[in-house]
Amino acid sequence: MSFTGPALTASDTAHPGIEYEVEWGDVAALAGGQARPWWPYLLRLPQLINKWEPGAPRAVAEVPPSANEKTLRRAARNDVFDADSRTALTDMANDIRNRRTTSVVHDNEIFGERGYREKPNAVIIGAGSTPPTTPCPSSTTARPFGPAGASSL
Repeated sequence: MSFTGPALTASDTAHPGIEYEVEWGDVAALAGGQARPWWPYLLRLPQLINKWEPGAPRAVAEVPPSANEKTLRRAARNDVFDADSRTALTDMANDIRNRRTTSVVHDNEIFGERGYREKPNAVIIGAGSTPPTTPCPSSTTARPFGPAGASSL
């Protein structure tokens, strides 16, 4: 993935030796001239992509937890650790979730909203993350995080 869309190389059939980098808008134009959906990396989920159809609103889904987040949350439930340690583990897991959610927002801004607004065959964003809703209770700088769980469409 590049800043202008998918990392694709194309060439003209009349001049196959001349290659150029293809932008997502070019792919959309070649695929019928209509806007095509784009999903941020962390929300390229089959259940979201398969439900998309032209004219559908942007799906809103939870960013799936990473392996590190799951491990930290599992460790935070272990009674072997004292309360302060469990709180620190939960805060680290929340920080990972916050960063991943922010990453989705930034990807949508860069690859969808900001990068293609001037093009006639613009991409449309297929999915966005759920907004942060729950503050991190134990942190002194209470950062929001979304609850880990199933996605909502």
